[in-house]
Amino acid sequence: MQAERGAKGFSCGDQFVAMLFASWDKPIRYERFYEKIFYQLLGKCRQLDFGKHRFQFKNKLFSLDATVIELCASLSDWARFRQTKGAVKLHLLLDHDGYLPVFAHITDGKVHEVKVAQAMTFPPGSIVVIDKGYIDYELFWKWSEGGVFFVTRQKDNARYQVLEEKPIPRNRNIISDQLIELEGFYSHRKYPSPLRRLEVWDEENKSKKRNTRLSFSLMGC
Repeated sequence: MQAERGAKGFSCGDQFVAMLFASWDKPIRYERFYEKIFYQLLGKCRQLDFGKHRFQFKNKLFSLDATVIELCASLSDWARFRQTKGAVKLHLLLDHDGYLPVFAHITDGKVHEVKVAQAMTFPPGSIVVIDKGYIDYELFWKWSEGGVFFVTRQKDNARYQVLEEKPIPRNRNIISDQLIELEGFYSHRKYPSPLRRLEVWDEENKSKKRNTRLSFSLMGC
């Protein structure tokens, strides 16, 4: 390797790496090279026994999230995110049986998470954990009709009325357990069924957290 660098005029490893990444301004992006690396790593990960999620229920558990990856706008004008920056958004679905991704999709940085989630399908009985960025009542109703459960954080401006206060188990971090109904006209029209609302105490951050899940979820309403 050292001889090759000297023959080609490279004086150090840093210069070699810099020249390597300079090739990214060319049309060829080496997709097949990275695809091969991905499947090699995936094969090795699948050989490891991570086990299944350690919860009492046997339902399939998924976590869905997205993250923005900033790029150089001058090299990636197709992914322009702001005036001087480019970006792509990685949408990732994690299966907690084995803790490996089962779905990965890269879009322009401006594409909303809900648009990608709407194209996904899950087996009946699955539980999907999402953050507030995925709150879309039409999406939730579609999942509900397909027998898919969801767990998400509640928005601070959510309008609802409490239909029922459920008993609170002792020696747990649950502060309240409610059956609620959405009050907003459009929200209620998109999701007309009751929802389960939980308020729990987060000991690590010393704060309250509000979770909303389907009324016919595993907790049983």
